Amino acid sequence: DVTADGPFSAFPGVERVLTVVEGAGMDLVVGGEHHIVDEPLWPHGFPGDLPTEGFLLGGPVVNLNVMYRRARTRAETAVVCGTVRLLPPEGGAVLAVSLDDGAELEGADGVRLDRYDAVLAAGESPGVLRMMGQAVVVTFSGV
Repeated sequence: DVTADGPFSAFPGVERVLTVVEGAGMDLVVGGEHHIVDEPLWPHGFPGDLPTEGFLLGGPVVNLNVMYRRARTRAETAVVCGTVRLLPPEGGAVLAVSLDDGAELEGADGVRLDRYDAVLAAGESPGVLRMMGQAVVVTFSGV
């Protein structure tokens, strides 16, 4: 949750991907350049080592913030809906965060995911994620 304007912490060597999941969005000033992040559920990447400030566009927001060390891994962030098979890449991992109640992970355990619940998988696929709403899926390679 972001409830006020302010600076972001600097993380040398880290890439960040910010996805607004609730609220009107933010004006991100990254290294002196303005980036209007007002499209809901649209991942926006930026370097974590540049000075960054966030200014709310219309009240508080909830962001999903993915951070990874650029020298060690890559991450692809996508917003999905419906049914998706979670397939970790060779030597990587996949993270799925449900944005709504009632998602189900069909597989050995039959896990239910409610709003903001997550599942992390490496190695074999944990199964198929079925959702009525949406989820953010982050695929990490080179982990």
